[in-house]
Amino acid sequence: DQRLIKEIEHQPAGLVYQRWNRQRLPELSPGDVILEESTYSPLATLRGSLGSLSYFQVIHPRELREDLSISTFAHVDLNQMIYQLRGDEESVIGRTRRVIKGALVEAEEPLHNVRGVLIIFCAGCFLAVEDRIEEIRRGVNEEIPNIPVLCQFTFGEQGVFPDGECVHGNLMISVILFIDG
Repeated sequence: DQRLIKEIEHQPAGLVYQRWNRQRLPELSPGDVILEESTYSPLATLRGSLGSLSYFQVIHPRELREDLSISTFAHVDLNQMIYQLRGDEESVIGRTRRVIKGALVEAEEPLHNVRGVLIIFCAGCFLAVEDRIEEIRRGVNEEIPNIPVLCQFTFGEQGVFPDGECVHGNLMISVILFIDG
């Protein structure tokens, strides 16, 4: 099963994950669904780099299974190096604004040429910051005032890495600008 991590460093994956997150997570028990707890402590695989900046495929842990393996929401290949990423509520709250800013810079178009925006926002991230969603909406409106926005909250996102590879990842936020010009 490619959505199951049995071992990390030749030890049960669940034990390693708990050790990596000792300060951040409550004590986990076999059989626990850890969707909410793992949102700010996802796993990842290194996919490449742009200059000195590495980019990763984010993998959201789902459940600590009875055999101490970890089920995930994205594929992991056998013998693939696994990394631990860290985030927090503030990084998720600000991410949509950062992604919009990056899309506007990359588009090299003035804001008045943007006719609409589609935001794909991971439902796992949404659940983690649901009580602050209005703050995110206000930030979007500040970045792209008076522009129609459609936002979807999805479980599992598809995207293209800079090398052109299309992959399924987790805990992602993406922005598509519709430009007239």
